[in-house]
Amino acid sequence: MTVGEIKEWLKTLSPPTPEVALPDGLPDELGELKNAVNLDALSDWFAMSSTLTMMVPDTANLCVTGIIVRETPNLSLWFFSDDEANPDDAPVIGVQVGLALRKHPVLSVLGALGLREATLVHEIRVVDGAAVRELYAQAALVVDEGVEEDEENNGEETLLIICPLDFATGQKSYAFAVEPEAGKERRTAEALFGLFGATPPPALEDVTPRRLTLTYEPGEPGEESARFRIAFPTKEKGGGELVATSERQADGTLTWTVRVDGGL
Repeated sequence: MTVGEIKEWLKTLSPPTPEVALPDGLPDELGELKNAVNLDALSDWFAMSSTLTMMVPDTANLCVTGIIVRETPNLSLWFFSDDEANPDDAPVIGVQVGLALRKHPVLSVLGALGLREATLVHEIRVVDGAAVRELYAQAALVVDEGVEEDEENNGEETLLIICPLDFATGQKSYAFAVEPEAGKERRTAEALFGLFGATPPPALEDVTPRRLTLTYEPGEPGEESARFRIAFPTKEKGGGELVATSERQADGTLTWTVRVDGGL
C-alpha cells in the first residue's frame, strides 16, 4: 500500500463515523502490518477495548488519533514510509501505535517531574518482508526555553528521551536515554538535573556527556519517593561512566552522590 492510498483510507474514517476497530479496520493491502497492529499485546498496560471513539483522522500526517473509551489514554495510529517526505507513491513500510502514559500507575511520575508527552509506542516495521516489532516509552525533555517561536516549538527546544521495553508489563525500573547534539551536551545535562530542581554537581563541570541516561526505580514498599540516577559515559577522566544518584532527605530535599565507574 502506498502513502496516497493510506490518505484515501483515512478520509473514509472522517466523522460522523463513531469508531474504528483495530486491527480489523486497517486496509487489507497492508498485509503483515494489518496483523501486527495488535492492541491485545498492550492490554496489560491499560484496561482497554479495541475501538476508537472521538476519532480525528489527519491525512497530512498519515495518522488517526482518538480516545479508546472514557477514562482510558489517548491513542494515535501513525503510518510511515522510508521517505521522510512521504510522497504519495512511496510504499508504507510501518506503523506506530502510541498510548499516552498520563494515567499509567508507574510511568505517570514522568509527567510529575516535568517531562512532556510521555507515550508508550508500539512500532511495527516491515523489513525484508517480515514484521519487526519494537516497544518503547518516550518523553520530551525541554532543553532550552526562549528560542524563536514558530508553529511547532512554542518557543521551546525539546529532545526525545527513549526507554526500550519488552512486552512483559511487570517492569519496575526504566532507563531513558538521550544523545545530545554537539554543543548542547551541557544544556541537556542541566535540563535533566533541572527536573529535580537541582544543578549538575561541580564534579561534572569539566565533563562532556556523550549519552545521558535517566533511570527511575520505585522506592521500597512503604517509601513515598522513588530513586533516580543520571549517568553518562565520557571520553574525559579516562573514559569511565560518571554516575549521579539521588537520595531524598528527611526535609524533602534531594542530594546527589557522584562517582566515576571504570576507566580510571
